[in-house]
Amino acid sequence: MMKNKKSQTLAIFFIVILIMASGILLYFTIGMMPDSENEKVERDNDIQIQEIIDYVPVRQTITNSDCPFDYGDDNDDDGVFDQCDNCPNHYNPEQRDDDSDGLGNICDLRVRSSSGGSSSNDDDEEDDDDEEEIECENNLDCNDQNHETEDICVNPGMEDSFCTNENILCFVDEDCGVDGFVEEPFCTANNVTQNFQSFTCNNTGTDESFCTAIVAEEVIEMCTGICSAGECIDVVCFNNDECNDNNPETNDICVNAGTGDSFCVNNGAECISNTECSDGNPLTFDECVDIGDGTGSVCENTPIECASDLDCGVDHFVGNPSCAVDDLFNDFEQFMCMNPGELNSICQSETTSEFLFSCEFACSDGGCLRCDENSDCDDNNQNTVDICAMPDTIFSYCQYETVQPQCQNQCVNGARQCFSDGFAVCGDGNGDGCSEWSPVLQCGSLEQCVNGVCV
Repeated sequence: MMKNKKSQTLAIFFIVILIMASGILLYFTIGMMPDSENEKVERDNDIQIQEIIDYVPVRQTITNSDCPFDYGDDNDDDGVFDQCDNCPNHYNPEQRDDDSDGLGNICDLRVRSSSGGSSSNDDDEEDDDDEEEIECENNLDCNDQNHETEDICVNPGMEDSFCTNENILCFVDEDCGVDGFVEEPFCTANNVTQNFQSFTCNNTGTDESFCTAIVAEEVIEMCTGICSAGECIDVVCFNNDECNDNNPETNDICVNAGTGDSFCVNNGAECISNTECSDGNPLTFDECVDIGDGTGSVCENTPIECASDLDCGVDHFVGNPSCAVDDLFNDFEQFMCMNPGELNSICQSETTSEFLFSCEFACSDGGCLRCDENSDCDDNNQNTVDICAMPDTIFSYCQYETVQPQCQNQCVNGARQCFSDGFAVCGDGNGDGCSEWSPVLQCGSLEQCVNGVCV
């Protein structure tokens, strides 16, 4: 039994030495290759290292079934989501972690290889001390096993590195709410409409994720009748024509037209049109009225105010005449019937100032006068002074005072004198009170003037 145990320990020792040698060789090989080849070689080496690790007795294995996540990235294509992978950048499907430090064996080997460490216990303790100084190498080192946070390694691989675990508001639209109709249905035009709310998760799965909601109207039913209070309602009739039974002796009536309570009535009627209801009285409005109970229609003769202007009054002068300069005016009232013969007929009147006539001389207090100023007494005689006595009264009259002539006699009144082929007579021809020669009067062609007489 002891012999087998020693053999097993010796085998493990050689395997560890082989792994360390492979790691050192891998480090120098990758450093000398281009990036694209490095990636390929690194992947191949990961597989080789994983195959070697598989020979080491298993102390702890984490399987994909232990991962609480149903989806996620898998950068190393080993079948384990990065959220649960203990070495997410290197192929390690077995998830071996023999030292239970949370870092897979394959990553432990790479850390030791890159630092040139040995397999001695002292070196392991020094490496552990170095690693403890760095809080995180990548975001996966900050995994808090809470899928509702975004785990971020700040300053990865540095001594001042630290982890943050920011809450993630949403991963998918459903995290923000369930799409569906909200509020009560309502009518738009003749359709039943309801608001539909849809949710969206923006920047999904990050600490910058946020929810938005959009509400839009959607038609949920097109009504064949009418829409009322968010419901479709059947309508029997919208007007009387839709109730026509093609019987001229019935009155076709749509009761409660255009509503859900509408129905047709076809009954005999007292009248069909307004002309059948005439009572011969111009001061009544004659109409055929639907009773409203579905039994038909009857005549109504409603009194109205007027059917013509004469029904409102006789046009006439109002008050006394008045003067405007020398013209005589009087107020005149005229009656009018507005909307004659209709139920809303009404009488109105309008008063205007009507011209009567012009006074010959003057106008005052609504009457014509002889004069109200001296100019009204002008007799066109320059030898008189024209005076209006008692002006602007009904007793006014004109006075004419003679003006003494301011002239000299040119000749003796009645004298005659020859002038050339005619003669002139002396007298007061212009009425100025002085005598003067008259215009020359010509003698005949066979006559001549002698002593003021044509002979």
